[in-house]
Amino acid sequence: MISPIDDEVIFRTESCTVSILPALFYILICLKTKADTQITIGAIMTAIYALVMSMIQVLFFLPSVAATFIVTDRLHRNEMFNLLHGFLYLIRIPGDYLLVTYALCN
Repeated sequence: MISPIDDEVIFRTESCTVSILPALFYILICLKTKADTQITIGAIMTAIYALVMSMIQVLFFLPSVAATFIVTDRLHRNEMFNLLHGFLYLIRIPGDYLLVTYALCN
């Protein structure tokens, strides 16, 4: 049984509009500008999309890692100063995605 909340999220037209707008924008750019401009705008749009997707992954990943660190802190009181390393790890996550992308591309 699907709740009414799920139906509202799945069938919203705003999300479809937001996903189609960048593609339509790029199609218009491709029809109206030179190849160099198309490549530049495509690179900028790709970079923005990659950053947004990285933020979304971090936002899903962050609560589980934070919960793990909190539980570990509660179970191992003598090692609570290691939480600083966990904080530094969470700051570094977006850079790790860039490193993986760089490694796959090369």
